Amino acid sequence: MGDFIRLLISVSEKASFIARVIRQDEELFSMLIEEKESLKKNETVVQDFKTFADVLIQETVRHDLSSLILGENIYGEESNLFTNNLGECVRVTVGETKEETRQIIRKVLGENSKAADILAEEVHRIVLIDDDEAFERIPCDLIDAYENLGIWIDPIDATSEYIKGRGHEEPESFDEEQFFSQGGLPCATVLIGVFQLDTGCPIIGVINQPFWKFSPMTNSWTGRHFWGISIGDRRISNLGILKLPDKVGPNVPVIMISESEDKSIQRKLSPHCRLVEAPGAGYKLLCVIIGLADFYIISKSSTHVWDTCAPHAILKSLGGGIEDLKEILEDSNNLSNHEISYSPDDSDRKALKYANTGGLFAYRNKTYGSLVLDYLKTD
Repeated sequence: MGDFIRLLISVSEKASFIARVIRQDEELFSMLIEEKESLKKNETVVQDFKTFADVLIQETVRHDLSSLILGENIYGEESNLFTNNLGECVRVTVGETKEETRQIIRKVLGENSKAADILAEEVHRIVLIDDDEAFERIPCDLIDAYENLGIWIDPIDATSEYIKGRGHEEPESFDEEQFFSQGGLPCATVLIGVFQLDTGCPIIGVINQPFWKFSPMTNSWTGRHFWGISIGDRRISNLGILKLPDKVGPNVPVIMISESEDKSIQRKLSPHCRLVEAPGAGYKLLCVIIGLADFYIISKSSTHVWDTCAPHAILKSLGGGIEDLKEILEDSNNLSNHEISYSPDDSDRKALKYANTGGLFAYRNKTYGSLVLDYLKTD
């Protein structure tokens, strides 16, 4: 079991390396963006793009995890088709050798053989993960059958912020006192969530933040990762061994919201809570996970299962959860009975592109939970 967690973390680190390498070269990066087809778009945004980083990361994760998880049970947000500058549609896959992968990448990059060499090197990089104290608490027998496991991948959540590339050059994008990034590269995350196929229950999550800290000295970014396991009554994570900032400010609930959140929701909450806007469902959920915020509330159907599976598992490992907001409000604010499910065979959800149609109520613990939900019920 510990080896499986190491594999998940190592592939998230590899994804982080790929995201940084592709983002370093502005000229190269500008070639590697395309607008999604209409069937793949998030209908709540005017333009929805994917990058070659999204596609390459997703296929790298799929390749590296296929030794334990059946490929058909690994699900991603993106199609693995990418259109190059010549208008040719390339199916991106990871070969068994570095040279095979290099040739596939060259079909996308054209004559940029140097970039293809670098990216193929990153895809086939061996990433070693150092043990930490939390690994020692992982029992060997937590998982009986890997064939009952599925994976949801969001290769780069908050792709629009990844494309903008801001984060270190604009001081106003970072609330240093409160440790919130309110735009730019720090809001981009890699999300890998493991769930049980028979129950749809999220059990393991890894979140990688590739652009956590920027060094002006080296003109480069470093990242960080978080993981959690929640299987039965066993809850383990690396959150306890990390030195995280204490939440500062007034002793009122801090709630992460989207800039586009319904104004009536904001009016109900703002007199009683501190509302913090930030892009990226993964980043907003990360803020709840590390204790910067108490809740993440979204009333719209703009998140999907690939956005929430990994954070959900980590929150469960901490005693929290992610629930359907609409169902909670219709059930007298009863928490714990309306957890989001991740089954890919749910025909209703499949028809809705796996969107979380009832909105979300995410929490690390239930303190203030009922009170905040009461605010939402006021006229």
